[in-house]
Amino acid sequence: MDQLLSTLRFYATDCNKLTIGNYAGFSKLTAQRIVHRVSCAIASLRPQFLCFPETIEKFNMAQRKFYEIASFPRVKGAMDCTHVRIQSPGGDNSELYRNRKGCFSVNIQAICNTNLELTDIVARWSDLTHDSTVFNNLNRRACFKRRVYGDAVVLVDGCYACKLYLMPPL
Repeated sequence: MDQLLSTLRFYATDCNKLTIGNYAGFSKLTAQRIVHRVSCAIASLRPQFLCFPETIEKFNMAQRKFYEIASFPRVKGAMDCTHVRIQSPGGDNSELYRNRKGCFSVNIQAICNTNLELTDIVARWSDLTHDSTVFNNLNRRACFKRRVYGDAVVLVDGCYACKLYLMPPL
């Protein structure tokens, strides 16, 4: 429990591993190992909690729920990007991750369902990457473009272009 709580504190605050170690009674090296181990354990749970509807039954249920809420047909999810603050990644390309506020961050794209549960997440793009560029370089976009999901659409904000499968506000 101490390891989980220390890792969550590391995620939630802007402190370094030395501070986390001092707070929890670990050395800096132990804190680093704990954060790595707990992060891997959390990431291994991804398939259990992050499930994009792929079967026809789940697909139809997702569309039905969006229709029940807003009478909006064919919607499979809602998508947007957000910037999550990170420590400097270091190296020659670290400045690519510095945002307009002077902090380092990663541009993360997420798709959610009607229960506000994440069904898809991509967290590997620098802050300078435009939201539509993130989506245009993903396998998920290729599936929508090839109509793997039929005539489904994803609700997006105005940063995305209007496509057969993307529905920004009018």
